[in-house]
This record gives sequence, C-alpha cells and structure tokens, in this order.
Amino acid sequence: MHGTRLTLLIGLSLACVAHADVRTPVLKWQYGGCTSFCQTGWYSSPAIADVDGDGRAEVIAGSYDLVSLDGATGALLHRVASSARIWPGIAVADLNRDGHLSVVIGRNNGTATAFDAATLVPRGGWPVTPFPGNEIRALALGDLDANGSYAIVVSRNWRITFRVDGAAVIDLNFEDYH
Repeated sequence: MHGTRLTLLIGLSLACVAHADVRTPVLKWQYGGCTSFCQTGWYSSPAIADVDGDGRAEVIAGSYDLVSLDGATGALLHRVASSARIWPGIAVADLNRDGHLSVVIGRNNGTATAFDAATLVPRGGWPVTPFPGNEIRALALGDLDANGSYAIVVSRNWRITFRVDGAAVIDLNFEDYH
C-alpha cells in the first residue's frame, strides 16, 4: 500500500504536531446480506460490536430487514424480515447489565424493538409502539437516572418518549410548549 503522510496542527502552537500514516482505503466487502436486490436503507446507520462474545465484530445493519453480518466476510448470520423501514441508527448495549448485548431499532411504522444481539430474537416486552403510524426518527440509549441501567429514548418531531424494558416512563409533547 502507498501511504501519504498527514500532518495535523493542533491549536496555534507548532509545538503540538501529530503525524499519521494515512493509507488508501481498501474495500473489504459490500452488499452484506443482499442477494440480487438490496432494500433501500439510506437512513439507518449500522452498528459494529462483538455480539456473540467470540472476539470478532459483527455488523448489525438495517433497511427494511434487520441483518447481522460477519464483520470479516459480510456473510449473513441472521435476518429479521419486515415491511417497515428502520429509520434511525441502530443502537447496541447491555441494557439491563445481564452480560448480553441488545440491539435496539426504531421503524417508520412507529414501533421500537429491542433484540438479543446474538440471535436477533426480540427481548421480552418488545416491540412497543409509542407513535402508531408515525416513524421513529431518532433513537438513543443512556443511563438517565444514574441507576446503572440504560433507558431507551425514541422520538419523532417534537414528541419524546422514554422506554425502559418496554414500559413507558415519561411522555413529553414539546408542541404544547410553544
């Protein structure tokens, strides 16, 4: 590979100079999980994590179907078929500190689902439909009350719903506060 030297100047002082060897990217694989046709999926960002504990990263990607792919080869591991598009980026975390990762998605039909990351089987209590008939446009995970467990936050337009293990915690409609 041919490298190009990149110099990064940090701040105004030339005393803070970082050098990196930047190489031309090499395509590893493409069209993971697709055969003759790939579904439209330009909204959802994939996630990368070792979901089965084998020391190798998998890629979790969504269009209409949710797929788990071997990170090294792009080979399909699991598929959850759907007619509803996955809109926001895919989130991965150990939601309830049980040592097992979950994959969380939101769809354009207003449903959110938490799956076991290794198998893509829905977790108990999921899916939920906080916005029937309206797409979930954003999704995030975080420990909102500092109890060591994640909350799942989904939103559409100005309305935000917080979900923990499929149960509603808070439902705010910011449109009421113009």
